[in-house]
Amino acid sequence: MGKIKRILLILAIIIVALLLLYLGINYAKAGMNELKKDKNPVVTMEIEDYGTIKIELYPDMAPNTVKNFVALVNSGYYNGKTISEIGEDSIVGGFDLSDGKQEDSEEKKDEEKATVEGEDTEEKYVPGPKLSNIKTLKDGEDDTAYSIAGEFVEAGFTDNTLSHQRGVISMKRDTYEDYQYQLSLLQMMGYESYIESLISLMDNTAGSGFFIVTETNTAYDGQYAAFGKVIEGMDVVDKISEAKVKESKSEDKENAEAETIKVPEKEIKISKVTVDTKGIDYGVPETSTRFDFDALFSQLLSNYSNSQN
Repeated sequence: MGKIKRILLILAIIIVALLLLYLGINYAKAGMNELKKDKNPVVTMEIEDYGTIKIELYPDMAPNTVKNFVALVNSGYYNGKTISEIGEDSIVGGFDLSDGKQEDSEEKKDEEKATVEGEDTEEKYVPGPKLSNIKTLKDGEDDTAYSIAGEFVEAGFTDNTLSHQRGVISMKRDTYEDYQYQLSLLQMMGYESYIESLISLMDNTAGSGFFIVTETNTAYDGQYAAFGKVIEGMDVVDKISEAKVKESKSEDKENAEAETIKVPEKEIKISKVTVDTKGIDYGVPETSTRFDFDALFSQLLSNYSNSQN
C-alpha cells in the first residue's frame, strides 16, 4: 500500500506541475498579447461636423498595409479627403480626386478624350496616390502612382485572419464588379485568356481608399485586407452611415450598366488624421506601379479595332 501511495503522490505532483506550467504559459501569452496591443498604432480621425474616430491598427495581421496607412497619415494625405460612399454595410473614404472614385475633373476628361483620339498628352492620367505621398523622392525618381499588394487570402497572403466584423477597417481595391462591363466586352472580342489574369492583378490595387464596416460581413473575409478596428467613436461611424445619400455611377458614367453607388448629398470631410505609433518607426511600405486597367483596356480595344480593318 505504501508503494501505491508513493506512486499516487508522484502522479499528483506531476499533474499539479503540468497544470501550473499550463497556466504559466497561458498567462505569459496573455501578457505578451497585452504588450503587443499596447504597441499597436492608434489613428485619430476627425470628421468635420460629426466627431472623432479612433482606430487601432494591427501590423501583425497586415504589416505592409499598416505601413502604407501610417505613411499616408503622417504625410497629411488624408487631411481634407472625404467619405465618398455610404453602403449598407460600410462607409468608404480616403480617396483623392486623382483616385478616380469621385467626380472626374474637366482636365481629366480632356486627357481621356485626347488619349482616345490618339493625341499625345504631357502627363498620362493614372489613378492612385503617388510615391511622394509616402516618402521623400530621390534625385531623378519619378513620382508615379503606386499601389500595394493585397494582404488577404485570395491574394495568397494567409497570415491575415482578421474578420470583417462591425468596426473593422479594410482597404478598398479594384474588383471584377468595377470593370464588369469592360471585361464582358473583352470576352466578346475574344480576349478570354486575359480576363483571369486581369482579375488577379486587381488583388494588388489598394492605394489609399479604405472602408469601415458598419454591419458585419464575413463575405469580405479573404478578399480585402482588413488591418484595424474602431476602438472609439463607432457612434460617429453610425451617424455618418445614416447621412442622406444620392445615387451616382461609380465608374464609366456613359455606361448604363455601371455600378450605382450611394454618395453623401452633403460633403463629409475628413478634416484631420493623426497616428500615435508608440515610438515605432514603420518606415516606407513596399509598393508597385499602379495597375492601370483603363490603359490596358484601351490598348486591347485599339488592337481589336485594327484587326477588324
